[in-house]
Amino acid sequence: MTGNTKPLQRAAMVAVIVLISSVLYSDGGRIGKVYTVSPARGEVVVSLSKDTKAVRMGSKMYLKLGERVVVMKAVFPMQTVVKCSLEKKYRPEIGRIKKGMPVFAYDGEPGKGPGKAEAALKAGTEKTVVGITMVYIPGGSFFMGAETDEGNEDEYPRHKVTLSPFWISKYEVTEKQFAAIMGYRTVTGEESPVMPVEHADWHESVTFCNRASERAGLRPVYIIERLRAPRNDNYDEGYQWHVRWNQSLKGFRLPTEAEWEYACRAGTTTRYYWGNEFDERYAIKTIGDSNNYDYCAPVGSRLPNAWGLYDMISNVPEICWDWYSKDYYTENEQVNPRGPATGDNQKVVRGGNRFLSEDRLTSSSRMSMTAGYSEMSAGIRVVLPAE
Repeated sequence: MTGNTKPLQRAAMVAVIVLISSVLYSDGGRIGKVYTVSPARGEVVVSLSKDTKAVRMGSKMYLKLGERVVVMKAVFPMQTVVKCSLEKKYRPEIGRIKKGMPVFAYDGEPGKGPGKAEAALKAGTEKTVVGITMVYIPGGSFFMGAETDEGNEDEYPRHKVTLSPFWISKYEVTEKQFAAIMGYRTVTGEESPVMPVEHADWHESVTFCNRASERAGLRPVYIIERLRAPRNDNYDEGYQWHVRWNQSLKGFRLPTEAEWEYACRAGTTTRYYWGNEFDERYAIKTIGDSNNYDYCAPVGSRLPNAWGLYDMISNVPEICWDWYSKDYYTENEQVNPRGPATGDNQKVVRGGNRFLSEDRLTSSSRMSMTAGYSEMSAGIRVVLPAE
């Protein structure tokens, strides 16, 4: 090669600098999550998400500590992580920042907090996706479980949990919605637009989520493997099921147990989401001939909670993602917990039904069901990520 190569060299150097000084993020949305915290230096290292656009060094981002917003600036971006420095006025809060907390792109004005990324949506905001009405649940912290003199043994100890925002279905999935997505009816043989699905099992529930995602043009979050196996508790038509959750994808999924309780409580700390005494205006308990139904009620036939969710307690038990363990709860604060890594083939179900005693129908009450069987006449409520 002949001629002056210096301009090409300078251009290459600029390209490298731009690459190194950029981070990846979704415009106005989630960037990633906290990876490490250095209180002495006032620094936070953020692990970046994959589906992103580029922003340069000095870009601002924020995370939420309850109702307080903490803003920080990128000081050393790299390929998959970025070192951030907290703005001076936020540094006293650094001791509250925990590994795993979600981090968001900052699109507000300096000194005025985040803009549309945080403020555009309020609790109870609705949208409809493939015929399912979804309700926005803001991120935040709450105390999960029950006090030792109020709950059952598997509800102890009461512990703090912090969650990212998400969308959850306003009602339990109905028979008509199920048939429209799955292409077949449930075991009841009906396609009622108002009666909830019952007798669903966990395998059928994750399959429903994947097919709803496909219908909505979203990538399914569950990777499902069905391997030939002898009949056992995880049996379904001669197959052993192995299900993994790709948390980077944005499709429909089941709520985690923590998300379910947080959405159920809707900011309350009482035994039920309406108070400390059972109230049939909010939850079904007595069924008579005049109601024209035997096991459960039509969706939305009782009063909703403060975030506009119906039938969170005592209509049909609702299936969650988590493996069940009676000893899973700990006294340590948790961020976006997803349950035990494994379980004795028992999955968490929440909400109960009218046949249970009132002390088993509280916001913190826990139950379980075998993954491959519809033994509890369970129903389905679905979630979409907010980011």
